[in-house]
Amino acid sequence: MEETNFDCRHCVFNKGLYCEADGDCFEGEKHGNKEVQTELSVRDIYKMAIEKWGREEQTNLAIEEMAELMQAINKTRRYPDSLKARDNIAEEIADVSVMLEQLILIYDCQENVEDWKERKVSRILEHLMKY
Repeated sequence: MEETNFDCRHCVFNKGLYCEADGDCFEGEKHGNKEVQTELSVRDIYKMAIEKWGREEQTNLAIEEMAELMQAINKTRRYPDSLKARDNIAEEIADVSVMLEQLILIYDCQENVEDWKERKVSRILEHLMKY
């Protein structure tokens, strides 16, 4: 990828992370969302979303996405052979997964979550070994 110039007003406003310009940027340099976005990690994108929309809004959205997953699961229980319902579960799981990663950033609890996951998996294994 060629070196990108972040001198256009869109790139400067967005701290060089992405460009909202639709065509040529400052002095004819071309770099739109897709080209610059490939340099961002998923974590960077999550941080940008939290910064732009705020911790409370992203927390509310996480709750909403979890509710939508619950609805999708219930619908699949009513219509177990529906491919559309199963695809909807996959979509909602993806939405919840994205929001859980943002919650981990919001509450700065990555290590704590990993510790708890290890404990939970160990507990599952203990239960499996008993029966």
